[in-house]
Amino acid sequence: GARCVHRSIRAWVLNVSGRKARRNALALSAASHKRSTIRGAFGQWKVVRLHTERTTHSTSLALSFKRRRGLVNVFHVWQQATAKGVTTRLKLRAATPGEGDAQTLAKASLEKRFGRGTVGT
Repeated sequence: GARCVHRSIRAWVLNVSGRKARRNALALSAASHKRSTIRGAFGQWKVVRLHTERTTHSTSLALSFKRRRGLVNVFHVWQQATAKGVTTRLKLRAATPGEGDAQTLAKASLEKRFGRGTVGT
């Protein structure tokens, strides 16, 4: 009797400790799986976020370069048009008799701009 009871208690203790070990192993496995799933999801989110930021940044750079190039072109055209307008006004003033000092200043300005001998009156 006593020996049989002792063996059954010992078997029960081993069974309980085995179940506890299996439960712990399952819990550790589940926790590890959960961590790897979270890491994978975070990695995907980070890749998407970095891709979005990179795309936004390159689009912004492209737009700023395009805008700057457009402004430079517009300024260049405006500068040329303005210079042509000023030259036309100076030539007209230099060719108009009876203007006095204005005519002399216009001739001097044209000579300074284009060199000697190019101003025709």
